[in-house]
Amino acid sequence: MGRADDVGAIHNQLIAFLIQHHFDVTLGEENVNGMPVIHATAGSCRILVATPSAYGWDRDVIHHFAQGENVFVVFRGTIYPHQPVWLTIANQLWSRILREARVVRHLTPVIAVIAPIPCKAENLPWNELRDLGVN
Repeated sequence: MGRADDVGAIHNQLIAFLIQHHFDVTLGEENVNGMPVIHATAGSCRILVATPSAYGWDRDVIHHFAQGENVFVVFRGTIYPHQPVWLTIANQLWSRILREARVVRHLTPVIAVIAPIPCKAENLPWNELRDLGVN
């Protein structure tokens, strides 16, 4: 995903987003891609948020956490029913080239969301996370 400082900043931005939208946030003991899974609750709605690998390596782990719940992926503020691995890999490789050339420091994370269908977590304004990352 990125350097440790990038991961921490992205983690904090995700937590702030959830709190802004009236969720109580706790961190689970589970890890996906080096980041604790975020547990967020609002009323009876409970969602899990994680940042899987851009290369798609964590898909099985995410679906293990899901245990039959709805899973979707947010990338650049857009919701996908499954991780668009070709897009996230291309972005990761291009970002790595630009970072090594010191042109940019931006890291675009993949965000996996697990929630019961009645929570309608897809209706959260995930587009606000379009620019999520570290510049």
